[in-house]
Amino acid sequence: MPAHRVARDLLAAADRPIAAPSANRSGRVSPTAAIHVAEELGDAVSMILIAGRSAVGLESTILD
Repeated sequence: MPAHRVARDLLAAADRPIAAPSANRSGRVSPTAAIHVAEELGDAVSMILIAGRSAVGLESTILD
């Protein structure tokens, strides 16, 4: 379960599980701001949800 309130709100609004990769190319540093995602992925994504900077740049781990 994400710690970020906007991520939790997105999950609640979707009313279904969401599984998604991190917003960076494989082997690259994890983004901590929307601008990093835009610079890394550009037109490869149709939308970037801007909700402030991440506290840390670590990917999530699926436990179960």
